[in-house]
Formats: sequence, structure tokens, C-alpha cells
Amino acid sequence: MTSPTQLYMGFADALARETGSGLARWYADRLIGPDPTALYRSKGFTLYRILTDKPVDCVAPEAPARNTSRFYPDAGFSLMHTDPADASDDLMAAFFALPFGSTGHAHAAHNGFTINYGGRQLFGGTGYYSNFNDRHTLLHYRTRGHNTILADGLAQVIGENGYGWLARFADTEALTYTLGDASHAYDSIRTPFWIDRMQKSGVEYTRENGLGDPGVTRFRRHFLFLRPDVIVIYDELAAREPVTWSWLLHSHHRLMRCGDLAVAASNGVAEGRMDLFTTGDLELTLTDRFFSPAINWKKRTGPDGRVQEYVNQWHSSFTTPEKHAAQRFLAIFRITPDGGRTVRLKRLSDGSFRVGAWTVRAELDASRPPRLEVTDRHGNAVLYNTAESTIGGSTLIRQADAPQRELIDVVPASVR
Repeated sequence: MTSPTQLYMGFADALARETGSGLARWYADRLIGPDPTALYRSKGFTLYRILTDKPVDCVAPEAPARNTSRFYPDAGFSLMHTDPADASDDLMAAFFALPFGSTGHAHAAHNGFTINYGGRQLFGGTGYYSNFNDRHTLLHYRTRGHNTILADGLAQVIGENGYGWLARFADTEALTYTLGDASHAYDSIRTPFWIDRMQKSGVEYTRENGLGDPGVTRFRRHFLFLRPDVIVIYDELAAREPVTWSWLLHSHHRLMRCGDLAVAASNGVAEGRMDLFTTGDLELTLTDRFFSPAINWKKRTGPDGRVQEYVNQWHSSFTTPEKHAAQRFLAIFRITPDGGRTVRLKRLSDGSFRVGAWTVRAELDASRPPRLEVTDRHGNAVLYNTAESTIGGSTLIRQADAPQRELIDVVPASVR
């Protein structure tokens, strides 16, 4: 889907009338366009519009503000935009970990993320949907095709027993911070439904197919959106036994190696570059081949009515050549619109990083307690598990001319 359907139009219109939300009215008006009769094409809500006593103009439209972030822990999403009212100028990031598990339409991709610019993907999920349990969907599309972690080459488990959750969130003028926990995302498939689907699809439940329990006990991912153009990710990983760890990054566009542990992609309106840091060696693999081939066996058609060609997409994997019971990763993304100047990234003599106006310090030695400090000269800061915490393992959020906040994990209301 490259644009909202007519059903979206009808639903957005109904939502605006029912809630009185100016934002919903603005969104519906954008979908309807200048001709109000275009709404009649949305047949899904025809009966609603006939019966409702709430006129279309019962609420005035209100355009969304710039630098908008929203947190939906019950659904498992943290969403960030620089300009949601104008997609052509918008840097958008979505970070997700789903508390209800990975079944149905939910993917086994907890602590995954998407980064878009100009309404087009830069980094995000790859693969094609033909059927919810064909071979390509089970082995690539549901988990391995997302920006998350493999342990010993094994994907997250499909089923209700594989879940994640968003534990912390803060949003200021300078940044948005989210902490996701996918420590329970890796396991053996136990759900009878998915065991049956595997068998009927002819997918063997083997380690060669990337399926099984690698024994992961900790996967905590700190996701920081530093406005307007930097994203920082800090990972804490542990397993019952030593495993190889693979840090995955995908794109619909060609991934290019641009350093020992760096890749970049361009979507035609912006370039995104990611530099990855850890202790020890990493092996980078780049490919445009799916783990399981994508075949349009249902002959699905595109917007032009023609049968779609499932073209290759791009995948990178940064893997530890040796097995470790624990691992840390630090990823720094810089997003540069075409014609703009790329933010400078420099590693300082004390092991910290300077990226634009921000300084990033992260403990990458997995034998030591995890720690992350992200600060700027204006008093903005995210301080995780530092000596300044009054509660062990907390995250301090600082901003100029505002009281300091201390975050600890909050379980989503939907699963308490």
C-alpha cells in the first residue's frame, strides 16, 4: 500500500465525528480532498453516515504539530515525526514491541524499528505478503526481515509465547526516548496452531531454517530520536549459553558498505547512514537475497492492475564471529535530506562519540553494568543506569528549565 484506501477515508471521517478530534478531522479532510462528494466513494461507512446525527463540520480541522511523538504501550508502538502534516519534509521513526505476542497479523519482530523520510522507507521491514503462513512468510517476512536481533542465527518465536513490551517513554522538545524489552521474544514454538501451519506449509522446524530456542534471557533496546536527524540505539543482550549475535538492518533500497561497520541507503529524497559499535570483531554480510525466496504465487496485482513482480530487497547482518553469553551494541543513524549537510560523527579519545550537538557515552563491555549517557550543551540528557540515578537501573531525563524525571519500567495496562 502506497496510500490510504477509501475505507481509511470513511473511518477517519467517522472517527472525527464521533470523537470531536480536530486532528482526526484534518486527516479525514486530507484524504477526502477538495471535493466533499469524494467521501461517498467510501462505501464501508455509508450506513454510518446515513444514520449519524453528527454533521461533517461538527469539529474544526487542526493540523498536527511539528516534532510530534506518540506512545501506545498497550499496542506496543512508539511513533515519532518531525513534520507529520507534510510527508515530503518528514523524518518518521517507529519502534515496536508487542505485549500480546507474535501471532495473527503481529510479526515476531519485537524491538524492531522503521525509519522513513519524505514518506518513503529508508530502513525497515522487508519481504512480501502472499499468505500468512507460506514458506517466505514463515521464514523471512515475519521475523528475519525486520531490524532486530538473531541469536545463533535463530529468529524470534512465532506464537503467543513470544512477546515484547515498551517499558519506558519520554518526550521533550529535544528528543524522544523509548526502552523496549524483547527478553521473552525467543523460545520454541509451542502454539498448536503454528505447529500445524508449519507442517501444512512444508516448513521443517530446524536450526537450518533459523527456527528454535537460542536461550536468550535479555534483549533490552534503548531507542533515542535526537531531533532533527539523529537516532541512537543501545542494546543489552544476554543468553543462557554463549551464542553468536547478529544485528540486522534492512531496506527496500540498495544498502552500501561505507566503512568497516557502517552501511548507508538512499530512498531518492534522503540518505541514511548507520554506524555500529561493539567490543570485539564483527562480520558484515550484505545481500539482496531473501532467506526464503519471495514468489507471487497468488498473482497479486498492484495499483496499476498488473501482476506484481516481487523484486529483491536489501539486507545487512553484523555478526559476532565468536560466541558470547552477553553482548552490547551501539548504533548511530544520521539522516541527511538531499542537498543537506551530513551531521558529523567523531569518536573521541575517551571512547565517547560526538554526533552533531550531542555526546554519546555507552558501556559496550558486557562484563560491566550497562550504561548510556546522551547529552548536549543545552542541558538535555538521557542518563541510563548512571551513578546519578536514585533508583538502580533507572533512566534520568533532563531538559533545560524543567524538573528532572526518573523513569522506571511501567507494565502496559493491557497486560497487568
